Amino acid sequence: TFEQSRLRWEVQREGQHRVTREYYKTLLRLRCNVPALARLNKEDMDVKCDREQNVMVVTRWDQQSRVCLVHYFGNSEIQFELALEEGRWGKILDSGDACWSAESVENEGTGAHRNAPRTILVDSSGSAEVTLQPFSFLVFEKQ
Repeated sequence: TFEQSRLRWEVQREGQHRVTREYYKTLLRLRCNVPALARLNKEDMDVKCDREQNVMVVTRWDQQSRVCLVHYFGNSEIQFELALEEGRWGKILDSGDACWSAESVENEGTGAHRNAPRTILVDSSGSAEVTLQPFSFLVFEKQ
């Protein structure tokens, strides 16, 4: 009904609603503050899909800024070999972090997840192994 479809602004600061709101605010902040995400240009982007492992990897760049977005659509944790440019990559977002889960709201942040590493060092082989949580999204930025 109409009443059920009305926005309830008061819930935006409660439980999972608060977590979801903070998640979207974080995404918007990244979009504004990371040059490779702020400038939308198809020529400065590479998209690769691994259909067997249900992973899509998007690499974007703008001048010196480089980011890698990893979308995992599978329903179980996996180890994934991520092809990246040589160098140090820092994780700037991991949807598998406990702070974005319903359990963190209910259990005050005690959700147990094996997260992707904070930093990835990619040598001349051009790849690194990362743990992907079910239905997760990661963003790495080259440092």
